[in-house]
Amino acid sequence: MSSILELIHSNDVRHFNAGEVIIEQGAKTNLLWFLVEGAVEIVKAGVCLATAAQPGAVFGELSALLGGNHTATVRAL
Repeated sequence: MSSILELIHSNDVRHFNAGEVIIEQGAKTNLLWFLVEGAVEIVKAGVCLATAAQPGAVFGELSALLGGNHTATVRAL
C-alpha cells in the first residue's frame, strides 16, 4: 500500500519560507494540507499550541471535512 506522501508527490506541492502563514485562523479555505518536509507551528489566539515536523502530518482536516473556518493558524518554521 502506498503512503500518502507517495500519492501526493506528483501533485501540487507548495513551498513556504519560515514565518509564512499556511492556514490563517478564522479563514475558510476548504483545503487539506500534508507536510512533506520541514516544520510548522500551530498557533491559536497568539499562543503556540504545538509544532510538527513529521512528514505526512495533516492540517486543515477539521475545517475541510466539516466545512467550517480554521480554528488555528499554521505557520512555516
